[in-house]
Amino acid sequence: MTFRRLFARERVLGTLVVVAASMACIRLGIWQLDRLAQRRAFNHHVAAAREMPPLGLPWDGDLAGQEYRAVRVVGAYDFEKQVAVRNQFYGGQPGFHLITPLLVGSGDSVNRSEPEVVLIDRGWIPATDNERPSDWRKYDEPGTAAVTGVVRLGGPAPPLAGLAEPTPIAEQGAADIWTSIDINRIERQMGYSLLPVYIEKSPVTASERLPIATVPVLDLTDGPHLGYAIQWFGLATLFVVGYPLYLGRHEARRT
Repeated sequence: MTFRRLFARERVLGTLVVVAASMACIRLGIWQLDRLAQRRAFNHHVAAAREMPPLGLPWDGDLAGQEYRAVRVVGAYDFEKQVAVRNQFYGGQPGFHLITPLLVGSGDSVNRSEPEVVLIDRGWIPATDNERPSDWRKYDEPGTAAVTGVVRLGGPAPPLAGLAEPTPIAEQGAADIWTSIDINRIERQMGYSLLPVYIEKSPVTASERLPIATVPVLDLTDGPHLGYAIQWFGLATLFVVGYPLYLGRHEARRT
């Protein structure tokens, strides 16, 4: 089957459809390879971060580049300004995660005029009897807190069933319930600057004391991307090779 015959008047539309489908499959295969490269880069970053010694705050380096690194910090919680993240589950029960600002330092070393403050994800509390910020005060931890955990980057979440993040407005008071730990937006209602990361508190072994710290299990495999890429490239090859063969056999039957 020659190139000229593939683009004969009676076949040009079908040929163009096959060419377009082949190009689309090739593009999807390349996209899956890009996803694979991104996933491998992420896995490498996490593995490297976990091999590093725990970070101590305050720290003068680039905190945003330290995600998934272990961290230790001592300070005083500001329970008056804590918020909660909705739609969190533990043991199949719905609830919230308590997000509490921590003024870095201990005792007299806490600078309350210009504090260095980091948000702490203290963990899960049940939704029942915890609808208002005043309900969360029963989980206060008075005194100096020593927190161990993992550095995480915050950020906005996509709207959940049409429900977007609140926009804090000074004259309307603070927003108490959030759908994600959006540090930049939460900072607007704090009255002080926040570090550009938050700390995911490490679980305490065999502890059921609320709030319960939980750490998501990360899938650090390559995932399905290579298999998907092979499928898309295989489908493109099938179009490119199979279409001329089909037309050739069709013509042979007609002659």
